[in-house]
Amino acid sequence: MARILPRHTTILYNLLLVGTIIVTGFNQLPKNAMKTEKISAKDFSYEVLTQDAALCAYGHIATHDSSAFEKTQIILDADDRVAGYSLTNAQSFTKYVKYTGAHKNDLIGSQVAQKVAYSFLLTGDVIAVTNKKTNQVVRKIDNARITYLRIPYIVSEDGNSVTFMNQVKEKRTVSYSVFKDALSNLSIRTSILIRRSSEGIDKKSSVTSRLSEE
Repeated sequence: MARILPRHTTILYNLLLVGTIIVTGFNQLPKNAMKTEKISAKDFSYEVLTQDAALCAYGHIATHDSSAFEKTQIILDADDRVAGYSLTNAQSFTKYVKYTGAHKNDLIGSQVAQKVAYSFLLTGDVIAVTNKKTNQVVRKIDNARITYLRIPYIVSEDGNSVTFMNQVKEKRTVSYSVFKDALSNLSIRTSILIRRSSEGIDKKSSVTSRLSEE
């Protein structure tokens, strides 16, 4: 004989039925579908390819006097070569800089500088990380640091040459094109902006990078 259950009894019965279906279905799932693969540090091996190396440089001309620190980034793309190695993935590195134009105490000999250039240097390690399970190798920069040179300078009347004081306090005059290359090229940077003129210019580096400001 059919029975009509009270409404609250019907709701309870339905809840029990749904719960039974869910539990039964969960127990029927393949065991491997319930497992999550865990990755730990022991699954990777590390190799330092180069350590504490100058990796890339880039230049920037100050176009204004900044009263606050500005976020500046050096961005390297996947496959960019640094210290002879190609990076696997893109990486970016940040430095906060208070850009300042030329001041009256920025002297080049007895002359006051007209403009100021900045030359950034990225140093750090290049490491290779190998996934032991897949044998996939990732090359990346680690322990990175950005430093920079602030370089007041004077442009000649014809605009073809630049005069400045290098890091050993030697007054130097070079062509404008060489000066711009020196801001962004590792070996030329060292020869022009840091060493004495008698030490010569190194072979031009092939490292490239780009600088973006936000």
